[in-house]
Amino acid sequence: MNSLKPIEIDKFIEIAKNENQSEFSNYLALFEKQINDADQFAVGPYCWFIGDNNNMGIVKASDTIGELTPFPKSKWEGASTYFLAENIHPDDRLYTLSAFSL
Repeated sequence: MNSLKPIEIDKFIEIAKNENQSEFSNYLALFEKQINDADQFAVGPYCWFIGDNNNMGIVKASDTIGELTPFPKSKWEGASTYFLAENIHPDDRLYTLSAFSL
């Protein structure tokens, strides 16, 4: 069985960053179907956010993100990868980033 190898935040950014700048900016439209269908798969309360690998930041977040995290939507939108990483439990952070990098 394969296992995740933990990676640091800077390594995650190096792996995940898209150097090919895109003109695309309407991420909400791109993920609209998945967002609308999310309640069919959630087993409880849920939230979502959309990251931009060109700028390594969070471009959109659900209205409910403030119900499941200590920060309102306004803090998530425009936040950096470091903000995301800092909101993952320290015991899980390096493994979660490793999983995200897949």
